Amino acid sequence: MSLHEEQIQLFIHLFRTKPELFKQYREELSQLIDQAPDDAKALSGKIMDWCGEHIEIDKALAELSKVLNRGAGGEELNEEIPDYRPFKETLKNSIQQSYSGDDKKDNKND
Repeated sequence: MSLHEEQIQLFIHLFRTKPELFKQYREELSQLIDQAPDDAKALSGKIMDWCGEHIEIDKALAELSKVLNRGAGGEELNEEIPDYRPFKETLKNSIQQSYSGDDKKDNKND
């Protein structure tokens, strides 16, 4: 797996495990993903640039990377991270599912 693919995998994993970090950015992310090419290098670049503009997410991604990513020995990406390919489709589905999760939470408060 390339470095770009690993970065996308980590980002998707962060989105799926800590969706509250992204709640206010879902529309922005959705547009970013729609406009990005379906190419791991280009998509990773767009995502990493976006993360650089959102410090709290960038920090969370860096922390997740330390905990789950490859070690100094060049091991594969940690097995705790599912294979989220195809990346662009998985990102779009994750964003859509996060909206559905809000509806469920809102209905519990009724």
